[in-house]
Amino acid sequence: MDDDDDDDDDDDNHHQIYFNPIIAHPPVVNIRFVCRQCPPQAVVAIVPADGFQCPVNQNHILCQCCVQPMPDRRDEADIHQHCEICKQFFCNIYFQQCSRVGCLGCLNHLRDFNFSHHHLTNFVNDNPVESQIVQVSLK
Repeated sequence: MDDDDDDDDDDDNHHQIYFNPIIAHPPVVNIRFVCRQCPPQAVVAIVPADGFQCPVNQNHILCQCCVQPMPDRRDEADIHQHCEICKQFFCNIYFQQCSRVGCLGCLNHLRDFNFSHHHLTNFVNDNPVESQIVQVSLK
C-alpha cells in the first residue's frame, strides 16, 4: 500500500468546501394589531366624532409616545395622526388622549399642550421673563 494515496494527507491543494445551508425563517405573517377602534374594543373605546370603527383588514400604525396601535387613516382628508415636520405618529393628535402614564399630551398644538409647572419656568432660552410672557399669552 502506498503512503501517497492517503485521503487525509495535508499536503494536497484540495480545499474542502463545507455547505452550510442558511435556513430562512418565514416572514412574520401580517401581525394583527388591535386598537381602541377595533370591533371587540369599540364598545368601550374612545370613538372619534366621525364614529369610525376599524374594518376587518384595517392597517394600523404605532404611536411614538405610548407605542399603542391606532388605525392608519393617513389617506383620509382632515384626519391628523402625525407631525407635519418629523412625520412620526402620535395618538394624542388622533384620539386627543395618549394612553401612556404621565404623558402631558405628547405632540399637540402649542395652545392645547399640557405643560407642567416645572416645564414652564424657564422654557424660553432659560429666560424667566420671556417664559412668563409666553405663559400669559397661552392662557
